[in-house]
Amino acid sequence: MAEKEYYTNPEIGLDEISRALNIPPKKVSQVFNNFLGKNLYDYLNTLRIEKAKTMLADEALKKIPIKNVMYDCGFNNKATFNKSFKDRTGMTPTTFRNSMQKKGKTE
Repeated sequence: MAEKEYYTNPEIGLDEISRALNIPPKKVSQVFNNFLGKNLYDYLNTLRIEKAKTMLADEALKKIPIKNVMYDCGFNNKATFNKSFKDRTGMTPTTFRNSMQKKGKTE
């Protein structure tokens, strides 16, 4: 999932994964809950936010609008992206990007 970046598909969900693996959705859900300690959607959003953090911290990508980063990471809703990002980092995507750019200038 992480290696191939399937999580960047905003349409990916339990049903799609279940069909791809030919495993009942309930079993797929149990695997995520039992082995990762989180549900599928928390797992997907964690991967998406990690990718967003990497993109927002990348000096070469500083001119890419945050909205594009959001879409590239698999989110299709700004409110969900902002809430997920802030819940996991303690700051908004804009604040995170600005702090990374300031950090880069002081090093």
